Amino acid sequence: IKALLRADLFSDELEAADELLSKGFHRAAGVIVGVVLEEKLTAFCRECGVTLEKPKPALGDLVSALRDSQHLKEADIYLLSRLTYLRNNFIHDRPDEPSAEDAKELIVGARRIVSSMV
Repeated sequence: IKALLRADLFSDELEAADELLSKGFHRAAGVIVGVVLEEKLTAFCRECGVTLEKPKPALGDLVSALRDSQHLKEADIYLLSRLTYLRNNFIHDRPDEPSAEDAKELIVGARRIVSSMV
């Protein structure tokens, strides 16, 4: 039941990100999606019994821990690597401003990851 409730919450947050994107707030949308991914992967680590070395692991740390413990499919590892790269562009001040297309790619990818881990 917890997993289903979490999946519904993540879905609502991704809908909020979609709404922000449609209103032109692509950076805010990207940040929200990054939080969704971190929360989902943290919960998945707990469910799988994966020990995390840091008290507040970053998205890349979570992906690495799940990869190293062989709890991710190879395709998901590649997708999460791309999503981590995109997410980092949204939360850090970088010379290349993330685009609305980047936000959409992040939302679509996060939906795929969230639905595969229910």
